[in-house]
Amino acid sequence: MSVAATLRSTILLAAAAATALLNGSLPAEARGKDVAKVLLGVAAVAVVAHELSDHRERRVESRDTAVARAFGDLSPLARRSIEERLGAWGYLRGRADGRWDDATYEAVRAFAVDTGRTRNMHDYTGAMFLYEAMVS
Repeated sequence: MSVAATLRSTILLAAAAATALLNGSLPAEARGKDVAKVLLGVAAVAVVAHELSDHRERRVESRDTAVARAFGDLSPLARRSIEERLGAWGYLRGRADGRWDDATYEAVRAFAVDTGRTRNMHDYTGAMFLYEAMVS
């Protein structure tokens, strides 16, 4: 779900909640002082929906990147070594298992940002240089 679709859904949910409140179609205990709770609930649903859609889009995107392809071409020992270093440096949350997943992508991206190497993430050769910087 795109950001625009999430925003549309949020607006529709908020409009439905406001209409129900204004028309008095909610029970008495849901009106008055509990209006803020209803609106807070609508906002919470919108935030969760946005985060879930963002996570799904990022997961699909992370597997189809130069850094993912380069990582897959490394030996299992090199992949595990890279993940172990990322973990030791505080970038990787989770187990160093040598497999590409969202945690690995986020760790590699954070390392690249912190070391000024984000441009290396966009092509295969640059990704290999990025991994070399991690193990050397």
